[in-house]
Amino acid sequence: MRIYALNRWYNFWSAKGIEYIFCNYPNVKPHSDPYHHYIDFWIDEIAFDHKTSVFPKKYNQTIEFAKKNPTDLLKWLYKNQSKQKRFHLQNRLFLILCEKEGNHQKLKSEIDFIQPIIEDYLQHFDFEKLKKLEFNTKKGIKTAYSDCIFIEM
Repeated sequence: MRIYALNRWYNFWSAKGIEYIFCNYPNVKPHSDPYHHYIDFWIDEIAFDHKTSVFPKKYNQTIEFAKKNPTDLLKWLYKNQSKQKRFHLQNRLFLILCEKEGNHQKLKSEIDFIQPIIEDYLQHFDFEKLKKLEFNTKKGIKTAYSDCIFIEM
């Protein structure tokens, strides 16, 4: 239980640090409700949920493949997300962490390393570069716009 609690605390505060980086950029506006389930912030008036994830072990491709084919990884991430309360098919920005020694979790604390990568992404943000994903649901086709920001060390 102690390790679980420490892991949750670490993930919560690293996510807050990353959201802080995003929300201090001129074209980003934070959501007024920090507990909103689907929106953390807007970039150029486009709503996004932010998700920081380590490069998934169960994804049966390499990081190099994912970087060349981000739509494939994005579809996999949406399909394999938690099916509980946090499941959704809204717009998402994924920060994908990959540390060459396999200690991907450690990267969450490397805020000074992550910040210029996020700022570069925001400086060159273009709606046309987002990946348009379509999902078949019981209510019809659901469209989400998404992207991966790869953080490698």
